[in-house]
Parts: sequence; structure tokens; C-alpha cells
Amino acid sequence: MVTLLSNGEGKDFVRGAFQRLAEKSKTLLLAAPYFTYPEPLLDALKRGSSVSLLVGLNSTTRADALRAITAERRTSVRFYTGRFHAKLYVFDEAVLVGSANLTESGFQSNREVVAWLSEPEDENAVDEARVIFRILWDNARSLSQGTLREFEQAWLAARRTGPDPDATIAIAVGKVEPPSVNVDSRKAVGVQVALERLRRQIQEEYKPAFEEVGAILNTEGLYREDVTDIDPPFRTNRFLNWLRLTHAPGDTWKEAPVRNSDERRGEVVRRGQEWCAAKDGRVYEGYAEGIQGVLAPFADPAVLPLAPRSS
Repeated sequence: MVTLLSNGEGKDFVRGAFQRLAEKSKTLLLAAPYFTYPEPLLDALKRGSSVSLLVGLNSTTRADALRAITAERRTSVRFYTGRFHAKLYVFDEAVLVGSANLTESGFQSNREVVAWLSEPEDENAVDEARVIFRILWDNARSLSQGTLREFEQAWLAARRTGPDPDATIAIAVGKVEPPSVNVDSRKAVGVQVALERLRRQIQEEYKPAFEEVGAILNTEGLYREDVTDIDPPFRTNRFLNWLRLTHAPGDTWKEAPVRNSDERRGEVVRRGQEWCAAKDGRVYEGYAEGIQGVLAPFADPAVLPLAPRSS
């Protein structure tokens, strides 16, 4: 069931919902045309979250708020100057979408209407919101410190002279408008949703697990002689390839129990020792040379032009 927020009269305030969701999220994807209220974002950054902020450069957005965010690590800021009206806040497992801008009045005093989607039946809508944000993000322009200075100067000048401050700002920083996002194209959005789910699964599950195995192998020195000449990630890859083929053929790996960190470490050490002692470690002849051949042209920019080209 969708929860509605409206800043008063028995309804939750937008700021409270934003804070609760941000506290549980590693990544915040935030889009709003008006930005004057950096405090909730700064709180999230202090807790270790990363923030991707998409804003409008206009007569309402404030340069000092943008400067406060861009001064922090784990932040990326992009912008539009026109035709950008989305108020979309995407968290790890939830979305806030509605009328509230990233302003103090939008979060606390204006009578906004904002939908909070976080239930299991909202999963597809949350994924589509994430895809829409990515499309908007990919077509926006990065906010450099130079553009921020130009925006601030134009903002001050436009407020003094009028009559169309937003047009004055767009001329100063360059006109940037978003593309149309057609959510009715179900096939295209469906493909993007699937890709976004895979991207998150890789970043949140596969990559940390792979790095955990690699760290254990490295700490314990569990590497065969036939992989010592290649970089650690490729060594880890060979170990996992051997482990899969030797002990988890087909889909049998799905039946393996979920272990805690100590149990996982013990299992990796035991299997790593077995791999080192195995006659066939599933490292095919020429693997190390092949990897080095692939990496060599990219090791130094000066080498790249010397790489042979196919006719």
C-alpha cells in the first residue's frame, strides 16, 4: 500500500520519511528542480552514504546550497536549466515521488503530496523510478566549479535586472533540457529495469563477495604457481572457476548453506589449500600470457598507439 505524505494534519512530514529512508540506504539518487536545503543530504553523507544530485539551475536554486554539497566526498551533481520538473528521490529499497522540492518549505511547511513506495508490491515501480532517474542523469550536464561560479554570478545579476531570471541563467551556463522519458514503452523500460537490477546485484552482492574471497586468498597466500604472474583479481577468478567445476557443477551451488563470515573464511581457506595441492587447478596453458597480452596495450597511454590494428 502506498503511503502519502503531506506535511501536516495527521500526515507524516516529508523530511521525516526522507531521513528514515536515507539512514538505511547506501546510495541516494535525488532529482529536484529547486534546491536550497542541503542539510538532509549532508546528514546522509556523514553517515557514509553516497549522493547523486540532479537539480535545476534557476532563480530558486541557491549556489551556497550547491557549494555545500559539492565540497563533500561521495557526491556527484548534474543539472538542467529548463523543462525539468521531476521531484524524485530514490533510495536503496524505496522511492519518494510527488510535489516536494529539495527546499525547507517542500520538506516541512508546504502542503505537498508525496507518495512513499517501499512495499514488496512496489518493487517494479521502484525499479522503474531508478531507471527514469538514470535516463535523466545520463542526459544532464555535470556541475563544475566554473559553472557553479557562472551560475552564482548570473543568479545575482538576474535577480537585480529581471524580467526573466531563469532565461538569463540558462544563457550564462548553457541551455540544458532533459529528453522525454516514455514510460509507456514497456519493452524498452523492461530491458532497462532488468539491466538496472543486474547492475545493483553486481555492485551489492557479487562484487563484495568476490573481493572477500580474494582478500582471504591473498592474506593466506593461497595461490598456485601457475597464477603467480597474474594480477590478484584474475587469480581469484581461477580459484572460483576451479571451485565451481570441481565442487559445484550445474546448479548444485544453489543448495549450499548460507554461512557467517567465520564459516566462510574457514571454507575458503580449506578449499584454497585443496586448490593449491590439486594436480589440475583449472588454469589452462597460456592463461597468464593471454591475460598479460590483453592488458598490455592499456598499461600505459603511450603504448596504445603502438598496438597493432586490424585492417
